[in-house]
Amino acid sequence: MNGEDDKGICSVSKAEIDVVNLMNDRGAAWKMHSVIQATALVEQFIFDAA
Repeated sequence: MNGEDDKGICSVSKAEIDVVNLMNDRGAAWKMHSVIQATALVEQFIFDAA
């Protein structure tokens, strides 16, 4: 049980590291643009639904 949990944590950590490396390669500006764009879409959806 503990072994499986350890492997799961390791896999998640590796995936997070890969994502961070990918973001660093692509640039923080692009990441921020994507986050802002996604947030704007969600806010627009909520506003329209209200």
